[in-house]
Amino acid sequence: PFDPYGQLGDERTRNMCRPIGINRQSQLSVMQIRPYRPQASRAVQWIAYGSNPFNTLVPFFPNVDVTPAYLEDTTTRVTSENFYWVNRIIAALCDGAFRSTANAVERYQEKTGAMGHRLVAATDEQIARLGLTAAEEAAQSAAEEEFEADNVDGD
Repeated sequence: PFDPYGQLGDERTRNMCRPIGINRQSQLSVMQIRPYRPQASRAVQWIAYGSNPFNTLVPFFPNVDVTPAYLEDTTTRVTSENFYWVNRIIAALCDGAFRSTANAVERYQEKTGAMGHRLVAATDEQIARLGLTAAEEAAQSAAEEEFEADNVDGD
């Protein structure tokens, strides 16, 4: 049987069935729509520069003109100073030893995800300090009430 992670059979079979290479031509994107937030910051697009099990998602807001160079520019120079290449380096280092590195990759993904959520919360706080118009406050309040009404389990 096909065994993408080399977990079945003897050493010869594992090496023979293992796929060659790491997907470099894709990206994964998840759109989060937050009806309880003001229109300007309602959507958050979480992006991973790749779609393999070694990548992690980072948040991007719409209506933003400038992105940090670490995230914005994919250079031709492979370096850990660039988020795209960091994901590729991690994948290259961990791919051949998937079982023994899976925990470390999961910790990395959890930490970067938590950091992303902290950045989104900090941005939400800054937007809240800017203030809303009366119409925006009314719309936000109505959206929050609707959200809470739908959230009977308290998730």
